[in-house]
Amino acid sequence: GTDLSLGRPVAVKTLRRVSPEDAMRLRRAARTAAAVSHPHLAPVYGMETWQGTPMLVMELLEGGTLSQRIEKAKLAAAETVELGIAVAEALEHLHASDILHRDIKPSNIGYTRDGTPKLMDFGIARVMFDLRRDLEVPPPDTLEDDSVLLPPTSVWNRTPASPSMSKQLVGTLAYLSPEALNGQPADTSFDLWSLAIVLYECLLGRKIFAGGDLHQLMNRIRHGRVPDFSQACPEYDELLGDFFRAALHKTVARRPASARELRERLLALRPRLT
Repeated sequence: GTDLSLGRPVAVKTLRRVSPEDAMRLRRAARTAAAVSHPHLAPVYGMETWQGTPMLVMELLEGGTLSQRIEKAKLAAAETVELGIAVAEALEHLHASDILHRDIKPSNIGYTRDGTPKLMDFGIARVMFDLRRDLEVPPPDTLEDDSVLLPPTSVWNRTPASPSMSKQLVGTLAYLSPEALNGQPADTSFDLWSLAIVLYECLLGRKIFAGGDLHQLMNRIRHGRVPDFSQACPEYDELLGDFFRAALHKTVARRPASARELRERLLALRPRLT
């Protein structure tokens, strides 16, 4: 779209018609997101409502998404590390503002025209999850694997009661931490796990958690069964393997404790990749 008052291009995201109460919740979340500024966060410019349909007005990222880049080719190791440093910086800023993203995945990382990566949809993902939990979801073969939103944490650790619920769970399941899937209270470790999965997939060129039925997939994630990096990506520096073994350890206490620590570990890899 176009911001007529300022003469700039913008991105407009819409949701299905919602109740006035839900629209107000989304507006509050958008206001929270709009109050946070960082070079690697895509800003929310505003929220409008048209005939009962909420519309979020955001920065237009003309360089496409990380998901589109991975579809074309694997990322180089140095590019992947730089991406991780940038997004970890953004998460450090969000977490310091008591905001969890909760939906980090390749399609939620966009690029400006000059190639600067930016994290999108921060602060509003949780509200969007809640608003969409009871909506009918189209068949998975009509959607990208990561395009369906998941229901709230309270149902992540239950057995799906219907085909519709199963379809919803497929969504961003691949990026949930074992703790998120087990219904534990949300904290910063959820975002750190998701980012590490995204970076692994940049080098692998495909999803880590894919294939098999829903229950098999959930079981693999619950037990932290991540493919060993040295076997999945033997062409890369072993220090990268050390990073992923720590960042994706099945025990949360063995992982980086904060976005800052994760960023520092990535920074330590720079000299080996240049």
